[in-house]
Amino acid sequence: MAQKTAVVRRTPYRSFALGSLPKGCRLCAAGKKSVFFITGVCNAGCFFCPISEQKKNNDVIFINERPVKKNNDVIGEINACRSEGVGITGGDPLARIDRTCAYIRKLKERYGKGFHIHLYTPLALVTDDKLKRLHGAGLDEVRFHLFLNDRKRWPILEKATGYSWDVGVEIPVLPKMERATKELIDFIAGKVKFLNLNELEYSDTNASGMERFGYATKGAASYAISGSEELAKRLLCYCKGRIPSVHYCTASLKDSIQMARRIRRRAKTVRKGYQSLTREGMIRTGALYIPELAPGIGYRKQLTQENRKNALAALRAALPKVRELDSTQGMDIDTCKPRITASPAFIRKSKRKLKELGLLPAIVEEYPTWDAFEVSVDLL
Repeated sequence: MAQKTAVVRRTPYRSFALGSLPKGCRLCAAGKKSVFFITGVCNAGCFFCPISEQKKNNDVIFINERPVKKNNDVIGEINACRSEGVGITGGDPLARIDRTCAYIRKLKERYGKGFHIHLYTPLALVTDDKLKRLHGAGLDEVRFHLFLNDRKRWPILEKATGYSWDVGVEIPVLPKMERATKELIDFIAGKVKFLNLNELEYSDTNASGMERFGYATKGAASYAISGSEELAKRLLCYCKGRIPSVHYCTASLKDSIQMARRIRRRAKTVRKGYQSLTREGMIRTGALYIPELAPGIGYRKQLTQENRKNALAALRAALPKVRELDSTQGMDIDTCKPRITASPAFIRKSKRKLKELGLLPAIVEEYPTWDAFEVSVDLL
């Protein structure tokens, strides 16, 4: 009986695939994974690295949008998103191998063996000892980044193939580098379970590198680099018969599918009873600010520890008087963005009296993420 030839197919996630998607990708596309940025430290110096100045080359930890100061921050965010796994990234997680292994072990202990953990790393810091430690901690899937111009390191990935985890390669699709990328595909054929091809994207931090290589975006409304998708589709066809599972992950998947689904899951967890969800998954809430620390130009920069402390003291003093206006209303003090939250209907109905208390009433639509980034603020 003739063997079926794998075909390139469009996925439900605005991406393209050959064969089945890796488990990490399936969970991610469903919004069921949290992004665990474990350090910004990395010596690779990739010209296409898109991470922000806040993170790049800084030893900071984030779980999704949430900065991590203590272990409970990680657990709190995973619970809020109802995540079924994490993708560990950086920087280079192997630059902080003790931290990385400790977190893998803690997450497995808390959520069980079925909690899926994958990790991205270049080859520079890979050693037999580090791989043994990662496997022993419980890592399920390792994704290596191979540099097209650093072939002498490519064989290092073979060190990982003797363990009971899934081994893959994940690279951005660089226009004008078709021949070199095909040579990489030829090298990894038979050695890895999957290949992930990421659409190349522009960011504020990689702009100069993109310009240096003559790369430009598809258009004014897109961060995706022109030519990356066209090459990715040719590479998918080239992988037939070479690699069993290949996924071309588009910029659209990351923004419109993966993140949208993740924040919708989070919204259902963190939404208060008096708040509502918009069709896009944003939270709509009533809010009361002190005039000295209200949304506007430079608002985020004003959220210093001292300003937060003073604002929270003023809000706590005002809260009993606000409750007197309608004791049946649910309301809370938001310590992240100092304010009192309550139902939009109550805020609108009581806006005159609330202003007499020295508070600034507003109706806000915001992302259901830890930083609650504002989409719109209607000051009443």
